[in-house]
Amino acid sequence: MGTLETNAVLVTNSITFFSNVGLAILLIYFGKSTDFKGKIRLPWITLSTGIMVSATSYLIQILGVLDIAPTGTTLLSTHLVMLIGTAITFFSFSSIYLTKINDINSLRKRYTQIKKIMKRLKRKYRRREIPEDDLRKIYTDLTKELVEIEVKLKEMEKK
Repeated sequence: MGTLETNAVLVTNSITFFSNVGLAILLIYFGKSTDFKGKIRLPWITLSTGIMVSATSYLIQILGVLDIAPTGTTLLSTHLVMLIGTAITFFSFSSIYLTKINDINSLRKRYTQIKKIMKRLKRKYRRREIPEDDLRKIYTDLTKELVEIEVKLKEMEKK
């Protein structure tokens, strides 16, 4: 390889490597900001890890061009590392999707439970089993929780 070609490969692989590292960091931030509990979850970490593993293949190529790594092993290891990174990324995407579905389902389930509790409270009030003040207080708290759940559901279903 000529010097110009070598420099072009080095620049291209370096840009790709650092872009992937930046993307991995951005994914961690995005994962934390999109979670309705404000926590970073394992699927986002593994997705970021998959991108980082793929980025490592470009680092291996850079080392191969600089003659730091043996040429034969560079080609094989680059492809293996890229394959592993892609597999991790694929499974992480599917895991993120399933986590989102589970979160939505658990919020819907809680919504239904609250509605049932409210119906039971009305029945108990009509039978004079609970006083009106207690009913209002509990009803207010449950209504607030219902509104919070509705807001979270709308946000999650948009994304």
